[in-house]
Amino acid sequence: MQAFLDVCQEQGISPYQSYSGKFVTRLPKELHQKIAETATAKGISLNQWINETLSREVGFA
Repeated sequence: MQAFLDVCQEQGISPYQSYSGKFVTRLPKELHQKIAETATAKGISLNQWINETLSREVGFA
């Protein structure tokens, strides 16, 4: 986090901004299929799986 704040300061940009909660990403079809299959196997939506996985990765509870 400190490295991010340092870069923002160096570049003269604000590190804080408002986010909509939506983002678009592109990935290979095969990865999309694997992710969807994994979510389905867990009995959750693709969106929920992505939220849980990203939250776990960044330590967001």
